[in-house]
Amino acid sequence: MKQSGLLLGMGLLVATQSLSVGNAHPFEVIARTNAFRLRAPISEEKITPPVARPQITFQGFTTILGRAQVLLSIQRLGATGISCILSENENQDGVTVLEIDERAETVRLNNLGQEQVLALKR
Repeated sequence: MKQSGLLLGMGLLVATQSLSVGNAHPFEVIARTNAFRLRAPISEEKITPPVARPQITFQGFTTILGRAQVLLSIQRLGATGISCILSENENQDGVTVLEIDERAETVRLNNLGQEQVLALKR
């Protein structure tokens, strides 16, 4: 009986001392022991892969019906190519025609955010 009373008294003494040290929060002891083996989050750097822009070939242009249009061949990586006829400010598969210059035989395009100028090859 004396031993259990002595152990109880020592346990209370230790508990009150751990609570009174630096006016710490009573649950700080649990956090320090890391009972659940928690770890700080790992910050992963997100690497954005380069954008696979389609290969564009300027096939020609026409001014039929009074408006300039370009004939383009668009080849995406790993996909079949398409041919299309576009006027200014029209787009197809992320390719937008910005300007058609008939005299210089060039077309200015926006290819998925990158501006390109293509000339007609003879």
